[in-house]
Amino acid sequence: MASPGTPLRIVYFTRVPVHHPNGGGHLCCRNHIERLQADGTLDCLFVVAGPGENEGATLDYFRSIGASGIFLPYSPPPFPLPAWQTARWPYLDEIGASQQRGIDRDFTSIVAGRRVDCIVVDYLPSAFYVRTAYRIGVPVVTITLNREAAFVLDLRRHRVPIDGGVPTYLGAVRMLIAEKLVHYRSAATVAIGRHDRGIWMPPYMRPSPTPWTGGNRSLFFVGNIGHFPNRDAVAWLATRFAPELEAIDPSIEIRVVGTGSNDVPAAWRRANIAFLGLSDRATLDRLFVAEAALIAPISNTYGAKFKVAEAISFGTPLLVPESAMSGIPFLPWLRRIRLGRPREAAEMAQALVTNRGAQRSMSARILADASEFAAANEGAMGRLLSVAARRSRHATMRPTPPLGA
Repeated sequence: MASPGTPLRIVYFTRVPVHHPNGGGHLCCRNHIERLQADGTLDCLFVVAGPGENEGATLDYFRSIGASGIFLPYSPPPFPLPAWQTARWPYLDEIGASQQRGIDRDFTSIVAGRRVDCIVVDYLPSAFYVRTAYRIGVPVVTITLNREAAFVLDLRRHRVPIDGGVPTYLGAVRMLIAEKLVHYRSAATVAIGRHDRGIWMPPYMRPSPTPWTGGNRSLFFVGNIGHFPNRDAVAWLATRFAPELEAIDPSIEIRVVGTGSNDVPAAWRRANIAFLGLSDRATLDRLFVAEAALIAPISNTYGAKFKVAEAISFGTPLLVPESAMSGIPFLPWLRRIRLGRPREAAEMAQALVTNRGAQRSMSARILADASEFAAANEGAMGRLLSVAARRSRHATMRPTPPLGA
């Protein structure tokens, strides 16, 4: 344990790609890395595992933020997996972790080579790659981005395959057991959403150097429909919201980034909705800056919605349901849309898009409240890790409201 005044020595691990900011999970882990790196009470080493082609870009990212980092490349699987694992019962990342047991060995060697006070494992399936870390006597803090067992059940309901097959009920049960074991073996579990198990530590992002200015009479949503929550959101926009908005004001356009017109059923295509397909970072940033508002009709309450966190960092006005605010505790005044009432949502959208004063007022208040929340929570992760480092691996830390909320 570090002596008073000495930085706490942390080794961080994730198997989530952090070399690019595309996707909520990638943004989330980058956010954690940058918050840990900026905390002067911590001495951090960041370790990321993944396909070898990601190594250069990952190390470039670490250098860009002044962080010390190591990349552990995946190896070709050394042996075939048993049929029961691949046929019916696998849970999230079980097969990948089984094929990459060298990651566990390499990470354990890294930890053994340093005087480590605490290990941080980001994203629960990352824990399956470094199982030994939970047994070597160093406190481990696990950051969970989701209720993973419940998510697997949702994948099953939506018939979404993982590892080549739709999850089975038994696979979901095994996921629940694996999830509970990771939580039990952790000195603390950190959740990013208010509905998830653990100490709630909401994400916040640095203000964008190019804030929202608005000017366009359009709404936008970011999401690829290959991810079923995004598919549900786009379906709602196209089949329930767009017709109501068109009836009120056909001049207002809805722009969907990440999904192309060829990706959706013909019935989803309307005159007032544009499917823009995949885009680069610069194009996406321009939407956050110039559009009237982000509309994010996400119906699940898993984790935190990083498209909403991104919008807040720009000061982009928001049209969101309560479920999409699962990771945001500091905008209680923001009026929520109700997915069961698309006509009401369309009326709210039309009122906002046509009122520049209301947009500017909302943007300014979002930025001010986000800045106040970030200031109140500065160093919160470092304080948590310091407490966790003093506890045994099996100590429990009760769920608490977010600091500064």
